[in-house]
Amino acid sequence: MCEKRYELYENALPVLREMCLSYINTFPPHVVELVRRIPFDDLIGCRKYLGEYYSFWLGETLSIPDQEILLDAGLASFLGRSYVVIQDLLIDDYKNHDPNLIFSIGLFLASSIEEYLSIVPAPSKFLQSFHGLLSTFIEANIVDQRKHRHLLSPFDDTAILELGEKTCVANCTVVALSLFAEKEFAIEPISNVINRSIIGLQICEDIMDWEEDLIRENHTLPVTLSIQMFIKDCPQLADELLEAPATFVNDLRQQIYHPDTLEQLLHEANKHFSIAINDLSQFSSSPIDDHLRAAIKRNNNLLEVLRNMLVRADNVSRYSAEAKTIVDTTLKQNFGKP
Repeated sequence: MCEKRYELYENALPVLREMCLSYINTFPPHVVELVRRIPFDDLIGCRKYLGEYYSFWLGETLSIPDQEILLDAGLASFLGRSYVVIQDLLIDDYKNHDPNLIFSIGLFLASSIEEYLSIVPAPSKFLQSFHGLLSTFIEANIVDQRKHRHLLSPFDDTAILELGEKTCVANCTVVALSLFAEKEFAIEPISNVINRSIIGLQICEDIMDWEEDLIRENHTLPVTLSIQMFIKDCPQLADELLEAPATFVNDLRQQIYHPDTLEQLLHEANKHFSIAINDLSQFSSSPIDDHLRAAIKRNNNLLEVLRNMLVRADNVSRYSAEAKTIVDTTLKQNFGKP
């Protein structure tokens, strides 16, 4: 079922991509030159429902048949996503990106708002919601930097929920299309769905990227959880590990791919996917529901594969050496196009 939902919009995707590329080309030449250095698929969110399929799937959820409106919403979503992506690149990997990109993000954000306002029948309602979302987004990212940059935060419910708040500007598309469809009641439940979906997706992505993040001193949830579990087993190394976690990369690699760690992380992701499914239950048909159910199934299948790979030595369970490859490859496949 989920695959059919992708196929339904295959003809619209090239149109949306051309709209996005054409819009970028209207920016000043120096901005265009800087932005072109970033892979386009990173900006549009290739093959992820929160990317190029996002507006179409929201439109189907809200029973909006107008393809032109969904394309316009897709463009607005692309511009807003680009704002977030470029900001993240400059924060997380500033050494490999031109710092002048910082001057382009305001242009993306302003353009995104302009496109959203062309859709909604009630601009004041949209702007009120937008200001609230932007304030939450800014606060969450400031807190995230304070907690994760050079420091370690606990693996707890607060830190996990902040994952959704860090990218909550994605809900601008929910607000705009709900107002267009005259279904203002849908804003809160669908926004909750998107936040929970983002949390689950981000946990899975962080499992793949943990080592890269660690080198950049960006201590994501897989790292903080593995450190907590490692310290529990080796308390005598606690001070040294907390002082310089990157020097313990080999120990952390074994801990992250330990069954207890992976199961806790993937079960946490599935928990948020399940909450999102429950929030979607009031809508008769949504491709997002299919996508989330498929994500849970695939995570469970991955866990089953890993359990079958368990090697027992000295009564301590661990995954075999090929676990990392299987985990990274499978998660990458699971959250791209089926």
